[in-house]
Amino acid sequence: MRRDELAARKAELEARIAAHRRRMMQDAREWREAVRPVDNAWHTLVRWKVPLALAGGALLWRLGRRGTAQAALKWWGRGLGVVEGVRLAHKLLSGKSGGWRDRGTA
Repeated sequence: MRRDELAARKAELEARIAAHRRRMMQDAREWREAVRPVDNAWHTLVRWKVPLALAGGALLWRLGRRGTAQAALKWWGRGLGVVEGVRLAHKLLSGKSGGWRDRGTA
């Protein structure tokens, strides 16, 4: 191949790479827009995590004083299971590789 053929091929490949990058950026932008409501809900839940835990603890304490502590503990355990399941799903869907403490950019 001559130099002009190589230069033309290089220009063609660079143009294809640039077009691919533009498509990938557009797809990533569309994906972020599609999952924005889920991320907003997750951030709201994380923001209210401590007050919700305190309210749940106070409720458990109140129920424990009335003699229904076993039922309250059963529901508390189920609630923790749901929270952990949601946390795991969020981690898997967001593609984070760290543990549950990996907050990323949140």
